Amino acid sequence: MSEEKYNENKRPKFFVGIVETAGITLELSRGLREKGYDVKNIVQRPTSVIIPLEGHDKYIDKSQMARYWRDIFRIFLSNFNKYDYFVFNSCVTFFQGFPLLKNLGYIGHPDLILLRAMGKKIIIFATGTDLRSYPLLVEDLCEKNYKSHAKYLKMDLESGGGSLESDLQKTVKAKMIEKFAHEIFSQPVNAQRLTRNFHYLWVPMGLAKMKFRINDRDHLVLAHAPSKRQIKGTQHVLEAVERLSSEGVNFEFRLFENMPNDVLRRELSDTDIIIDQLLLPGIGTIGLEGMATGNVILSSAIPGYNGPDELPVVTSTPDDLYVKLKKVLKVKEMRLDLMKRGLKFVNKYHATDVVVNDFLKKLNLID
Repeated sequence: MSEEKYNENKRPKFFVGIVETAGITLELSRGLREKGYDVKNIVQRPTSVIIPLEGHDKYIDKSQMARYWRDIFRIFLSNFNKYDYFVFNSCVTFFQGFPLLKNLGYIGHPDLILLRAMGKKIIIFATGTDLRSYPLLVEDLCEKNYKSHAKYLKMDLESGGGSLESDLQKTVKAKMIEKFAHEIFSQPVNAQRLTRNFHYLWVPMGLAKMKFRINDRDHLVLAHAPSKRQIKGTQHVLEAVERLSSEGVNFEFRLFENMPNDVLRRELSDTDIIIDQLLLPGIGTIGLEGMATGNVILSSAIPGYNGPDELPVVTSTPDDLYVKLKKVLKVKEMRLDLMKRGLKFVNKYHATDVVVNDFLKKLNLID
């Protein structure tokens, strides 16, 4: 058991927000509360049904920007002096993007300036495209001889599938984060614009909400659940599925789209194989949830490049998806091995309690 460095009366308080990504804000808050920490989380109201819309303390509506900024200022003024640690998910701080401040450089972040001046600790999570440089990522993939990954990522980028922000904008954002943040959490595939060291960001998962089940059957169920088809490589998935189906390979294919996350998790317990994202090298949320529910995962993720060498995925790109998927469908021993290893992996690295302990250790709050 980790040793607490603070007694009950001096235990620090956490504010977590302002956006939700992959359930990180919600699960981090829940895990901290279970360890006895005082936590408040406030997030922008999600506009997609795939993002949980329950469990947070408060939602801020962005449909009317004047009202949104009014609410943000009120939230900041009523909370900046109540909490010791401010955790900002996806690099979104209180006044990030405020029209009158966004072109003022460092002084355009009075919230962070004040928090630092008051001795508050600022923690930044850089996720997704926040600080990712697609050109630098493609270059790195080429240097490491992951040429198929690089080819399709470059094609996707050139066809408009990359970030809406330019590399210059991300460089400016990274400098701001490095100036104000006490600690930064990210993953190498997302952090090309950072110049200082950061901690690895493990996505916390409420595994108790998911049912692990190995379905003993010959007619296998294959699924794909893209948040955005172009980014996840859905066209290539459909092509491989159609080719295998035309050859008479025995399986059922399910395409899950625009499905609430709690419903999707239940569906995953009745599938056997998940095709995760195929373009960006990395394991997606659906891939991790698939492991937790008893699925084999085919993904662009590369063991050793995207996390530990023991990452239990069948690394696939559009070039070899058909071949890899056909093998997984035919070799039962391979499937069972990957299913069991998948559950061990998420329990070892992604269980909320494990992730929160790692987070607190990185903040030097526990030993």
